[in-house]
Amino acid sequence: VLEKHIDIIQQVVADGHEIGYHGYLHEVPESIEEEKQIILRCKSIMQDLLSITPKGYRAPEWETRPGMADLLIETGFEYSSNFMDSDHPYLHCPDLPEPIVELPPSWILDDSANFFFTFQDPQRVRTIPSPDMIEKLWFAEFSGIHEEGGCMTLTMHPQIIGRSSRVQMLEDLLIKIRRHPGVLIAGGLEIAR
Repeated sequence: VLEKHIDIIQQVVADGHEIGYHGYLHEVPESIEEEKQIILRCKSIMQDLLSITPKGYRAPEWETRPGMADLLIETGFEYSSNFMDSDHPYLHCPDLPEPIVELPPSWILDDSANFFFTFQDPQRVRTIPSPDMIEKLWFAEFSGIHEEGGCMTLTMHPQIIGRSSRVQMLEDLLIKIRRHPGVLIAGGLEIAR
């Protein structure tokens, strides 16, 4: 995406948005060594084209394997957003001098899980939900996470959230969220630090 849409991505960076790692072709490597090679390739491309080094790691399809935390430390990441096991950030390898912060995601807060649809299987037809329905769902999630002092990690895909009605829904949601005391809306790196 970066190589094909460099002008757009440069504008995203200029607007102050964080760019993280999410694979080269959204591929799921078969080994830690293959993952390392893809990470190094992507970091080189990002450095050459954007003059940035990504600090956030989200595995394609959230597929991780043993040894991943060590690899992230070795390749200079500061945080991961892969493990759906908490509503609170935590540390991988907390005894190390520079542990990796986990910002846990959730399928319920993923735009693809909520807006995907299918017509292929008549037993499981799923229509496209309205943005209002998803806003209500995400605000309910926010309310519970806010009450427990957690971290709401949204997962957005430009080709899914990028429709005008969905962008408006996201803006409306953020306005509602900002009205609550003690809320920080920020990129992953700022939250991890």
